[in-house]
Amino acid sequence: MKTPIAKISAEQFHHIEVPGGIRLELVDGELIVSPSPRSHHSRVVIHLIGILHAHIEAHNLGQLFTELDTEFSSFDVRRPDLMFVTKEQLKKMDPDSAASSGDVELAVEVISPSSERTDRKIKFQQYAKAGIRYYWIVDPQCRTFEAYELAGESYCLQLKADGDAVVRAKPFTELAIPLQKLWWRER
Repeated sequence: MKTPIAKISAEQFHHIEVPGGIRLELVDGELIVSPSPRSHHSRVVIHLIGILHAHIEAHNLGQLFTELDTEFSSFDVRRPDLMFVTKEQLKKMDPDSAASSGDVELAVEVISPSSERTDRKIKFQQYAKAGIRYYWIVDPQCRTFEAYELAGESYCLQLKADGDAVVRAKPFTELAIPLQKLWWRER
């Protein structure tokens, strides 16, 4: 027998006090707990932050965020691994609250074994529906990088690369990203 669960709103979600190390998202009014990232995932996020942050700051393009609650609807709050907000979009953001999906230019998800279906299917559709212009999916296990651009109401693949390729992807086409710097290497 299933026990009915009352949905909570995004507003209620933001008042939940969560112990450190627990990652919560709100999906259709239900709390979703995600496991902590593994070392492959963490390495990719850290190195992408370094590469993107240096470029964004050098060209005064906007702001890079990680693990920021982002409202997609009254009952949906996600936390992209990384997201980029342009200078123009920053003007609309309240620095003391969650972001709105309308503020986000680029969302990046780094796939973990437990998140592949969510990142490739559910978030893929949700981010497109919310109007996020660019979506990158990085898979440390397969060593792949995929860049998508919103065309109408769905994403179109703009670039797929793997291994040690050097990529240039929107919205940072002038930035060369050497994929070899992202992947785990035995020392």
